Amino acid sequence: MVVAILIATMAFQAAVSPAGGVWQDDTPPHRAGEAVMAYNNPETYKNFIRSNTVAFVTSLSTILLLISGLPFKYRFFMWALMAIMWVSVTAVGVTYAASIMVVTPGFDRKSLSQVIKTGISVWSGVMVVLLAGNILRLLLRWLRRVGVGFWTSERCFRKSGEV
Repeated sequence: MVVAILIATMAFQAAVSPAGGVWQDDTPPHRAGEAVMAYNNPETYKNFIRSNTVAFVTSLSTILLLISGLPFKYRFFMWALMAIMWVSVTAVGVTYAASIMVVTPGFDRKSLSQVIKTGISVWSGVMVVLLAGNILRLLLRWLRRVGVGFWTSERCFRKSGEV
């Protein structure tokens, strides 16, 4: 709940005060209060807004799920909550990367893009390991439950030499 509230707060703040600030004056082609990033880096701004909106909506969904009283003893609800939080945290990372790219001077962007690519690779690896670990854990639990071969609990814990 605390993390979801923190992400919602961060996403709201990033939306009303984007990296690079907002225009302070009304002069064509912009108006006061519009994001400077939208004019100077339109593609990055689109990615920023998309990921920030995903972070905001998923964190609000998490808060709503937690306060709604759903029975979290059922694994489906826990899995849904975990998946939503993975998406939310990932969206925060994308928002961060877009913000950093906008405020970094042009001469440092090439080296920064390498750092961001490395970060994305590491993050993707972590997500794959988490997903694979959870799938493996569920698969082993299912195999024990249905009693398939070696994975039944009686067979796993028999003393050697017993049949």
